[in-house]
Amino acid sequence: MTNDRNQGESYSQLAAKAYEAGKKYGKKARKKHWSKERMRTELSGLWNEWYREKQKWVLHPPVYQETAVKFVRGYSLKSRLRNDQWLPVPADCRAGVVLNVNDGLRHGYSILRQLHRLLLQEDIVVIAHELPERQLLQLRKDKSSPVIIHFPNQLGPDVGRAIGAKASPADKLLFLEDKVRITAEELLPFFLELEKGTDVVLNDASSFLPLFQQRHPEWVVQEFLNLGLGRPDLKANSLVNVPHALSRHAVESIGYSALAVPAKAHGRALQLPLKIAAPGKVKIVSSARTASSRKASLSHDSLFQGDSIEALAEALQRNGDRLNYEDQLRKRDFVGG
Repeated sequence: MTNDRNQGESYSQLAAKAYEAGKKYGKKARKKHWSKERMRTELSGLWNEWYREKQKWVLHPPVYQETAVKFVRGYSLKSRLRNDQWLPVPADCRAGVVLNVNDGLRHGYSILRQLHRLLLQEDIVVIAHELPERQLLQLRKDKSSPVIIHFPNQLGPDVGRAIGAKASPADKLLFLEDKVRITAEELLPFFLELEKGTDVVLNDASSFLPLFQQRHPEWVVQEFLNLGLGRPDLKANSLVNVPHALSRHAVESIGYSALAVPAKAHGRALQLPLKIAAPGKVKIVSSARTASSRKASLSHDSLFQGDSIEALAEALQRNGDRLNYEDQLRKRDFVGG
């Protein structure tokens, strides 16, 4: 208990130091008479200059968040930026975002506002399908300055993931869908996990699921795939769901084309020497692929079933008919099987 209390005190002291450091940097910034946009841009670099010295202390999301918030608050106070809502991600985490928009903008502007708060080093790539010209113009004017790739026709629910991954120059990528409402605070753990060297960062949606017998069949299939490929710890969490994040190494190892078939991409990730974790805690609604476009539940279910069969077929081809489950009871060699 003493150690926990002392650690808590050290975290509080770290946050206090961050606030004072932010004030110092903010005062210097004000003297340079920078524009508000320049002050915002410089904020990310100044935070990371200070953060690198304390890095071993602040990779834990609650600690990082508290420390960054205090730094920004101090900086905003002295620079007169008048906005202390920024939550800068680590600069070494050269991360970008792929935002897939399938059925018109639902939460798109809200999501872009939250992404803008993170002071990302790379672009936000918006893959838009069948958007009217008016909405495209609004997107282009958004202060987050997204890169928009528009397709006048639907390419399929998840094809945008593959296109966005290929279009982005980022070392690390966060994947989002327009149908999932989210905050910068909820996204932060994904970036911090990437910073630790994790290749595949999943959302821990399992913690929000009902009892097993009450679950949608898609969640059951996802958990079965994890279990069959030796990762029961992942429960029902999968690349099928957003948000999730991938290192560039993971993207290239899995393959761009596989990203368009999320169940296959997930199965492949489990069979590769990639570091996988599920630190995110974003609540999503009951259907496993809530973020994928679907005009009818029947066609959606058929698509998911086909994707899952494709993923299992590839896993069986790589790992044998029983995957990780050896037959301990039958002496098959006696009958030639």
